[in-house]
Amino acid sequence: MPKQINVTVSTYECDLNFTIKSDTYGKSLFDQVCHTLGIKEVWYFGLLYTDNKNMLSWVRMNKKVRDQNMQKQYPLRFKFEIKLYPEDVSVNIIQDVTLVCNYGRHSNTSVYYSVHLANKYSANKY
Repeated sequence: MPKQINVTVSTYECDLNFTIKSDTYGKSLFDQVCHTLGIKEVWYFGLLYTDNKNMLSWVRMNKKVRDQNMQKQYPLRFKFEIKLYPEDVSVNIIQDVTLVCNYGRHSNTSVYYSVHLANKYSANKY
């Protein structure tokens, strides 16, 4: 029976705690996080970790979680982050949760405000 590993995944609003098997692949952990958050547009996101050289690295989906070159701290810590920004939010993003995950953490940036203000004023134009 494979050993159990505790992991914490930090998202834009909370920390998610999972217990995974030691032979779990990065893709399985990523899928579990996306399922928990209700995200179907998974291609915009990835999992980051701090490697042994104290650098941020993306989880390799085809490699076991325990075999990633990460700092050995328990629980293992990951960040659920944006990996790809859509060119046109109004066309490319279907789910509201994807929009929140993409721009929710940047609520004080011009990108966030321009998206929401554009929607607000475009509705009032006509």
